Amino acid sequence: MRRNTIAGVVLFIAVLVAALAYLREPSWLAGVDSGFRSWETGADGRRYRWTNGHASFFVPASAVNIEIPIRTTFGPGDPAVLVAISIDDRPADRFILRDDQWLTRKIRMPQPGSRRLRRIDIKVDRLRPGNRGIQISEVVTND
Repeated sequence: MRRNTIAGVVLFIAVLVAALAYLREPSWLAGVDSGFRSWETGADGRRYRWTNGHASFFVPASAVNIEIPIRTTFGPGDPAVLVAISIDDRPADRFILRDDQWLTRKIRMPQPGSRRLRRIDIKVDRLRPGNRGIQISEVVTND
């Protein structure tokens, strides 16, 4: 009876450790993003997605830097937009959009650490009509 109890506890701990390791960084996480609308194509042929006030996505931890093309719209009297980018909850870049031209922000990534993916968060201080934040074109990662 005692051997069965010990074997059951060991098995439970092994399953628990395996589950926690999987949940720390599941393989499907690479394709997850939030706070984005569907892809659109602009008059210039560039693909982009609108963000909400806060958008997140993942990139490989092996990336040395990332390039994020960003812009927003401006109507008469629209104020500038403050954009903050963080990597794994650490501030990485902060800038102001003052016109509707595409701006590519090149961000140097921190050392990869023990994880395979890094979370990129983009927050804006104000929204455009229709709950739109900024437009993000296709992100480039450089290994």
